Amino acid sequence: MIARIHQCLDLAVGIDPKDRPGICAVRASTYLLQGNPRKAAQEFEESVRLRHPTVKNEYELGGINCELGFAQLKAGDLRLGRESLQRGVGQLREARQAGEVLNEGGFVRALVKASYGSLLTGQLIQAARYLDEAYEVAMDAGVTAYLVRPELKYAGKLIYQARRAYERRTGR
Repeated sequence: MIARIHQCLDLAVGIDPKDRPGICAVRASTYLLQGNPRKAAQEFEESVRLRHPTVKNEYELGGINCELGFAQLKAGDLRLGRESLQRGVGQLREARQAGEVLNEGGFVRALVKASYGSLLTGQLIQAARYLDEAYEVAMDAGVTAYLVRPELKYAGKLIYQARRAYERRTGR
């Protein structure tokens, strides 16, 4: 089935080569589904490389950098994966601050993945900060589907409530 999807993606590139960066990202996602994170990371890297000359602002690469980082984590490249995730989340934050249209659910997913990367590399406080932000964004944006994910329903909510209580006590 995946081989057939790849054939269709190859045909699509032949029809319109300018769609190649997006097609690389789709192909990368299929490699993750197959359990081949190294190949997925290579495809995401290619997607970033192809997109880079056409972007107006670096934050347009935020989503794809997060996907690249997650694939790198899955492939065992923990430091590189965490760095790609941090870069991607930073770019997505810039997009939000610039008022660019942003898929809030995608941003929440990116924050959860960044939390995972921080956790795997021993940055526990940073992991907690990402979960706190993910929970807050999901609440503010009304993206309730993400609030039932265990990492947000339990850990994210707990961290968020602890931070709010601390802010109330200290006046910050």
